[in-house]
Amino acid sequence: MIETAPSPMSPAPRKTNRLMADLARAMQVAAEAARTDTLARLSDDVKAHIEAIHAQAATDATDLRKQADDDVAAIRDRSKAEIARIRDETEGRITQRKLALDEEIEDHNATVEHRIERGPGARRDVRAGDGRVLRRPPRGDRPDAPGRHG
Repeated sequence: MIETAPSPMSPAPRKTNRLMADLARAMQVAAEAARTDTLARLSDDVKAHIEAIHAQAATDATDLRKQADDDVAAIRDRSKAEIARIRDETEGRITQRKLALDEEIEDHNATVEHRIERGPGARRDVRAGDGRVLRRPPRGDRPDAPGRHG
């Protein structure tokens, strides 16, 4: 018989060793257990990270709400101050207008009185040389009045 050398391409026939098979199986079980443990720790880490993000988001949302409430309060305070300023300005303008009205009424009354004094049949005052006011009697009572024979 002719012996042939095993070809480098084909694996050499081996005997299955029970110890090696058990060792390989134990290694596979250990690798699977390590993998499962690693995935469980990774999953726990991811959950903890997500919970931390949610907690931070809740804190941020609370801070945003508080800031918005503070802004709204500031807006309301400013609005109240503006309303008070406008009310004060309005009252000041009304007071000024009433004072101006009083002056206008006084001027108007003086104008009316002046027109009455200067109008027809009005009583006429005459000043004497020393500045005294001499009142003229009405036309019917004057000796020089027309229709008066004296």
